[in-house]
This record gives sequence, structure tokens and C-alpha cells, in this order.
Amino acid sequence: MIIARIASAIKRQDLSQIIIEILIVVVGIFLGLQVQAWYDLRQAKSDEERLVSFLISDIEENISSLERIDGFYQQNIDANLWSLDLLQNGELNDENRAQFERGLMRPTATSAIDTFLVSFELDNMDDTLDPNMRRSLSNYMAEIKSSNMILNNARSCINSLSDIIRSKSIVSFESENQAIIDYNFGKLKTNDDYRIAFKSIVSRVQVFQRHSVEILGKSKIMLTALQAYQANEPIEEVKFR
Repeated sequence: MIIARIASAIKRQDLSQIIIEILIVVVGIFLGLQVQAWYDLRQAKSDEERLVSFLISDIEENISSLERIDGFYQQNIDANLWSLDLLQNGELNDENRAQFERGLMRPTATSAIDTFLVSFELDNMDDTLDPNMRRSLSNYMAEIKSSNMILNNARSCINSLSDIIRSKSIVSFESENQAIIDYNFGKLKTNDDYRIAFKSIVSRVQVFQRHSVEILGKSKIMLTALQAYQANEPIEEVKFR
């Protein structure tokens, strides 16, 4: 063993042998550290590649969801505003009854963006090696969280007004695709509290739509940056403000 050889060289006072043996030990340690550093870097790069691929896949799915949500909001808002206009300025008849009732069915329907982008909620940003990408992901998450705070306030307002809506226009679902709504058009038309609550809820749903559109645009920007990063292209920090 090398320690025994060094001890033997010391006993013989063989200085050259001592130096050689010590150099062998030092070089061995150095090479071991270099191999470990190379392995750690390779493992970190592999982890990063898996993370970036996962984020790209996740954000692509979320973009599709956000695009569908925008259409969902627009259809509801248009139907709600049409029914509200009829309450304020029109009269109910057999020709417009079905359209009016569609507008009353789901004035409180919203979809939260805090259920999207789950991968970005994980404590995984330190796994990305490039500081610009870490900051970009952090900036992106800040935008998501800021929008969620606003949407949570809007949802609280919707929930507080929903009782007024439900007490005057009661919806019961016979099946997933069939519902019955019980209401008195004449009373709704003269009920200021109902119309004000209905209008306020629609305005909050418009807040949901606006922020969903904003997050959709920012998600597309973040996706482009991630794809460039995956292709080993140099990137700058993505800022959203």
C-alpha cells in the first residue's frame, strides 16, 4: 500500500521516493475531485434538461387551456350582457326567452389560473443553471401570483353577490347538459338589487377574462424563452414590466 511505501521510504530517508509517493497521492486526489466535478456537472445538466422539457410541455398545455378559457369567458360575457340589456331595456317573449335564460344560467362561472402552471409552483428553479433563466422564471411566477391575488378578490366579490342572484333566479340541473331556471321576469326587471348584482358579477368575470388574456400572452413569451434555452441559444432575462 502507498502508506506503507511512504513509511518505508521515511525509514530509509529516501527523499526522492517520499516525494514521488506524495505526488502520487496528490495527483490521485486531484483526479478524483475532477472526475466528481465532471460527474456533478453532467448530472446537473441532465436534471436541467429534464426540468426544461417538463416546463415546456406544461406551459404548452396551459396555453391551450388559457385559449379555451378566453372563448369560454367571451361566450358567457356576451350572453350575460345580452340578458342584462333585455332586463333593462326590453321585454321577454317566446322568441328571446331561450337566449335570455342562457344568459342567466352561469353569470358567476369563472376558472382560476392558480390551478395552471403547477410545475412552476415547485421549488425547482435552482435546478436551472443559467441566472437569466432563473430570473425569467421568477419574474413569470411573480406575474402569475399577482394576477391570482386580483382574481381571488374578484372571486370573493362574485361569491358575496351570488346569493342575490340565486335567490331570484334559481337554477336546477336535471343532468350535466340540461338545466331548469325558475324566475319571474317582471320582478327581475324591477329589482334594482338584482340588476346591480348581476352587472357587478359580469364586470368581475371580465376581470377574469382580461387577466387570462394577459397571462396567455406572457406564457407565450415564456415558452419562446424556454425553447430558446433548450436549444442552447443565449437568452436575456425576460421581464414583464
